[in-house]
Amino acid sequence: MGAAIFVRGESVPIYAIDKSWAGAPLDPTAGVVIYITDPAGTLKVNGEAMSLVTSGTYLYNYNTDSESELGQWRWQCVAIDGTGAEAKTVISEGGFLLTETR
Repeated sequence: MGAAIFVRGESVPIYAIDKSWAGAPLDPTAGVVIYITDPAGTLKVNGEAMSLVTSGTYLYNYNTDSESELGQWRWQCVAIDGTGAEAKTVISEGGFLLTETR
């Protein structure tokens, strides 16, 4: 599966799902945080909370700009428990390619 392609200046929507096979949230009091690194390996987003969209589904919009580094970016979503402590459970990871033009 290839990475999604975005152009500098675009917003990159990143979703994470923290549900059981039956569709219920694994922990209704939990949340999800995200880490994003640029192509040079620089951490650009360090454990920021993702927004709850629906029960067990989370969204983070990463806004790129004209100075954002071109290349392959990586992201990782981690579950946190109801106290805010990281459960150290990676529930989703992937990347996107940032280019000048399509």
